Amino acid sequence: MTKKIFLLVPWLGAFILLFFTTGTPAQEKTGKPEFTLKWGTIAPEATSWGGAIGRVNALMEKESRGRIKNTWYFGAVMGDEMDMIRKVKIGQLQGLAVLTVGLQKIAPETGVLTLPFMFKDYREVDCTYPKIWKLLGEAFEKHGFVLLGHTDVCFAIMQTHVSPEMENELRKDILVNGKISDPTKNEIFLRYLKQWAWQTLDIDAYLYKMMGITNVIPLQVTDVLTALQTGMVNSVYGSCSTTVALQWQTYINYIIKFGGYEGVAYAPAMLVLDKKAFYSLPPDLQKIVRDAYQTELGPGSSRLTLEVREVEANMCQGMKNRGTKEIVMDSELTKIFEEKSRPIYKMMEGKYYPPEFRQAVEKARDECRASLGNN
Repeated sequence: MTKKIFLLVPWLGAFILLFFTTGTPAQEKTGKPEFTLKWGTIAPEATSWGGAIGRVNALMEKESRGRIKNTWYFGAVMGDEMDMIRKVKIGQLQGLAVLTVGLQKIAPETGVLTLPFMFKDYREVDCTYPKIWKLLGEAFEKHGFVLLGHTDVCFAIMQTHVSPEMENELRKDILVNGKISDPTKNEIFLRYLKQWAWQTLDIDAYLYKMMGITNVIPLQVTDVLTALQTGMVNSVYGSCSTTVALQWQTYINYIIKFGGYEGVAYAPAMLVLDKKAFYSLPPDLQKIVRDAYQTELGPGSSRLTLEVREVEANMCQGMKNRGTKEIVMDSELTKIFEEKSRPIYKMMEGKYYPPEFRQAVEKARDECRASLGNN
């Protein structure tokens, strides 16, 4: 069970309550519903996510007059995301709330959303998602699922442990006003990093190598804490909430930021329902299900999304309060990294998405970028 619990951490707010998950399905009111939908997620129930689901369940029950019953299995009770996807295929589950790994397994096209430097900030995300919602829905339907909702896992940032020797080197030769601007000096720092890459996400591994990080170490997330303790890795990639939840913050003393970007890459979470199960519902109940989830997990900045972002901001600030410092790659150096990451966009075509899918997402993003003045 411990390893499964570790997989929960990208769900923001979970860090306090991970060990209080009971492993039982959410309680529903008694009655004789016409339709029962069983859902699985690795998120604990006692989080913002669990609260949102509770509100949706209540609304759906009210609007359907008890014709629909939703039973949720929280806290990886049904296994990890790969386990749950298999259980949908054999009918043990109908719906899922999934993160990056699960999303790319179900609909590889979602890999576009997590490409490095695809989105600069949350404003771009909130503007772009409504424009591409239909496109995303079509992708999921092609793979046998109906897309019902979306929220954040937040932006992934690079976080590292800088040794006293490297810290002296940074202060002496590399940092200017807290920023790295010289590409040749930046290479010294990048060669120092022993960077963890998620074993199943090759996009990340390609990114590090193209940035000039020569020491990339693929590991499962459950092995990272030990690797940090032993010095096998000294740099990780993820949200501040993930770092705190997994107790990595003890071994992190610097956050690496890129000028003009909230993080290196954006990571979504989505709610999906088996297509056969959804279309087995009468049209009026299909509408109730869609509308109910849109109240909490709509394609824009939903209530749940705002809660998730607030927790993430608090976690990052908490790390800074405990002494974590920032290294900032200045805007000109960030542009160099953007250019270096572009070949990844082409490399992933065919494996994750067709070129026209990426182009449609970029077109919507660029329209938002121009309207927001984010150029």
